[in-house]
Amino acid sequence: MDTIMTASPSEERQAPVCEVVSRRWSGGHWSQIEGSVPEELPLAIYINSQEWVVIPCSPHNLICLVMGFLRSEGVISRPEEITYLRVCAGEGVAEVKLSTPATLPMRRVLTSGCGQGSIFIDEKEKLPTIGGDLKINPSQVVT
Repeated sequence: MDTIMTASPSEERQAPVCEVVSRRWSGGHWSQIEGSVPEELPLAIYINSQEWVVIPCSPHNLICLVMGFLRSEGVISRPEEITYLRVCAGEGVAEVKLSTPATLPMRRVLTSGCGQGSIFIDEKEKLPTIGGDLKINPSQVVT
């Protein structure tokens, strides 16, 4: 079968940014500022109909991201091993069909920061809430 690759129009967005209003501590007081920050979305990658990983990423060049990630993780060694690839940034989903079965580890969520941090999720387990009454003034942090 020929390799099929598709992408939704939103997959090809240029310069994905979000406009935000934030507060800045400067000169001993707070001020409100407007600015742009890179947009990020969680992209769930399904391999042979099985959810494998969720990657926080910029919604740009997602087909290249998925193919490169599959190669770097050792899931594929050649692009020809992919028989179908569909990416939809609007849904946050990438569907991949391989020419051979794949043995995948449990579901992982990659954390930001060089793309190599990961969290293994047991969805039955809840993380504890961290409590406390520590309060820090910005002037204690900024010197």
